[in-house]
Amino acid sequence: MRFKKDKGGNPNKLGHDWKLCLQALNKVFWKPIHGSDTMIWKNLCLYLEFVWRDCNENLEKLILLSTLWLSFWLMLRVSEPCFLLTHNVTRTRSAFDPSLEDLQIILFHTKTGKGVFRKQVVKIPLCKPKKDRWRQTPLYWLNFMENIRQQYPSHFFFAGTDGKRLNSTRLNTFFRTTLNKWKNEIRKTNRKLFDIISIKKFTYHFLRSTGLGVGYDSGIRVTSLKFTSRHSKNSSVTEQSYLSKSKENAVRETRHCWNSLEDLDNLKLYQFDVCNI
Repeated sequence: MRFKKDKGGNPNKLGHDWKLCLQALNKVFWKPIHGSDTMIWKNLCLYLEFVWRDCNENLEKLILLSTLWLSFWLMLRVSEPCFLLTHNVTRTRSAFDPSLEDLQIILFHTKTGKGVFRKQVVKIPLCKPKKDRWRQTPLYWLNFMENIRQQYPSHFFFAGTDGKRLNSTRLNTFFRTTLNKWKNEIRKTNRKLFDIISIKKFTYHFLRSTGLGVGYDSGIRVTSLKFTSRHSKNSSVTEQSYLSKSKENAVRETRHCWNSLEDLDNLKLYQFDVCNI
């Protein structure tokens, strides 16, 4: 292959053919990036309930916790809640039953669409809580944030009480700090769970991938999951990356739990508590 110089004749710049060569080599030698691991529903709830206690009724921390929960239910990337506008978060009536409510958000972001307006709509049902699971529902955190925005108005839905836009650095820091605190706690109180969690890699993106995995395990079709996660209808990313990783982790954790018969109740609870997104 002959490599051409750029039109400007600058030898320090890669020519078009050289770029094509690098792209071809990249396809041959590229290996998938592991990314973030996922959690099963039960462990996700244990982690976020710990964060609830750790917040100790601090409003600023509770706003960040609401961001974690709604990032899970809406399958958001870390930057997306930061730019979510208040007027783009609405309650709508279900098309199938007007007595039921849905949560609808509109996202504008560089990775949420390749069209002219880069606009995407996400809609999920506002499920009613089961027993004492009220804080694990999107309805609870939507109510909480609506009350926050009434008391402390802001153009940005997840802004703090000062009205300033949330940034991804602060959100990531809060996530890493609370995750490490939780790990330290379960190291002392639940060694079995710690042994499972400690070998895994978690980034903020785990909320999105766990949302896909929990949705799949609860019986939601892959096409519906693609709609919520905003993956293309023909994309293989949903199945090959997110769902395959979730199933792999679930099998590993199930095998670990089956080593002790009394933990079978936890497996039943895991299946029962999964809310349909």
